[in-house]
Amino acid sequence: MNSSFSSFLAAGPDKASIVSQEQKAKADEKESIVRENIQNIEHAMQRNQREDREWLQQLIVQRSECFITLVKIVISSKWEVFVRLRCMVLRALQLMMRVARTFVTDDHAQNPNLGMLLFREMAGEELADQAYPIIAKTALEHEESVLSCDALLVLSEMGAEALEPKTVTERMLELMAECHDRLHELAEVAMKIHRYGGRMRQTLLEVSLTHPGGRHLSEALVQVCNREKRGEETLRAAKMITGCISAETGTRRFLFTNDARVLVEVLFQRHLPNAAQDPERFGVFAAMLKAMYSNYSDLQSHHRDQICQVLSDLRDHDEQTHPLVRSSCAEVLGVMNGGGLYSGIR
Repeated sequence: MNSSFSSFLAAGPDKASIVSQEQKAKADEKESIVRENIQNIEHAMQRNQREDREWLQQLIVQRSECFITLVKIVISSKWEVFVRLRCMVLRALQLMMRVARTFVTDDHAQNPNLGMLLFREMAGEELADQAYPIIAKTALEHEESVLSCDALLVLSEMGAEALEPKTVTERMLELMAECHDRLHELAEVAMKIHRYGGRMRQTLLEVSLTHPGGRHLSEALVQVCNREKRGEETLRAAKMITGCISAETGTRRFLFTNDARVLVEVLFQRHLPNAAQDPERFGVFAAMLKAMYSNYSDLQSHHRDQICQVLSDLRDHDEQTHPLVRSSCAEVLGVMNGGGLYSGIR
């Protein structure tokens, strides 16, 4: 986004009180410019060649003119009625903050509030102080769900402090029900909250079991586990499912019966065999299987023979199997053969 584009984006409509065709045309043109820049950022992130990284680094340098211009649109009342423009602007801010994190390689990279520090550095203290409460209020209270969703995704890039309030978790679950096409993005927010641990994690698990949106979260987490990818996201989803099942009380179930059956199939057909040489990874999946068999009696007959065979083979017949994997197999088999309830990973 060059300086002429930034100047154009920063200019508000002549009369904010009435949305004229001319004002709408200005908003549409700004929206088009921001959309083009979003596409450029996304393409550069996907290609990730040296020239792409150099371009991205230049884009997010300290006090970036582009970033500042976008923040000014967020805080300007002149553009409040233009929801699509504001959604585009928030999406652009989210992407730029995500890109900025990738260029932090020192000790600050582990700071749970790194995103907030970057936001303040890129926007400047004064603009950041004005913009943060507006973004937070938009995320929590705006009647347009799609706009709230984009604002919440910006908060998620800021880090633990921005995501800590219980109201953020509750709003996230509400949006899962209202913006089903954004389910995976919102599930990523939930996984970030879980990753921070402590009271934030406990609140997430408790609210997910009582809030109607928890059903949508469970659906999204099952989808993550059902994908072919084997990265940290799959492990995080498995840990969240285990934690929620282990926190269940009364008759409320976190997983639908069919989803639980799908997970059992994915575990014994893919995740457990593929993780047999990685004790830590295997233990995460084994813990989820133990939690499901401990709490969901209707699963006892679902692929029981096949699962017992896979676990027994790993426990008894593979000399290369790590002792911790063998131990996990024995624990799951014990639960399947009538062991006590499992308290699980939370």
